[in-house]
Amino acid sequence: MATYGLGTAEKDAKEFYKSQAKVYDGFRENLLPDRDNLLLYVVPWTETPKTWVSVGCGTARDIEYVVEHIKQNKTKLYLCDLSPELLAIAEARVKDLGLTKYVTFVEGDINDKQVQKKLPKMGTIDLVTCSYCLTMIPNWKQAAKSMIQMLRPGGHMAMVDFTSKENCNSSLDQSFYRWWFSMDGVWLNDQQPAWLRNKTNGLQEVW
Repeated sequence: MATYGLGTAEKDAKEFYKSQAKVYDGFRENLLPDRDNLLLYVVPWTETPKTWVSVGCGTARDIEYVVEHIKQNKTKLYLCDLSPELLAIAEARVKDLGLTKYVTFVEGDINDKQVQKKLPKMGTIDLVTCSYCLTMIPNWKQAAKSMIQMLRPGGHMAMVDFTSKENCNSSLDQSFYRWWFSMDGVWLNDQQPAWLRNKTNGLQEVW
């Protein structure tokens, strides 16, 4: 990954994962914490979500934590990602987990109107999740708006991601982390949490 980062001025996530897909889960398992907590304890399963869109689903490793929830609620899950290589792994995983009848795979940019047409109607979705993805989207603000627009009134968006420490942008360690993560096309900033917490953008923070 470092070789790709140092040799590529413009980071292309779709191109990047052509070579990384097969080793993605093994390498990143310990680098992406709290995905289990997000899906097990943050998502309000007691409200029996019937439609769920996972933005930047990758290999769908996350859904292994909530297989029984999906089956019990008969949740229709849409797994969205830019990378066909990652989606191919996700499809094999879904089959192994016995979830094929619940899952639809959608390849493309979530901001693309044609991609959105492959999802349930905007404004009707019960649950949107985004796990370690928003920081990889150059036009992250538009992506966040698209996810919010997907939700029905009273719907839920659950997210976990990297960020930089608030009010510490000039510190040496934060400067290093921003540089290091950028080698993988991950752009740390403290604007994202602030934007998401701003109620005028359509969300009410629950947890």
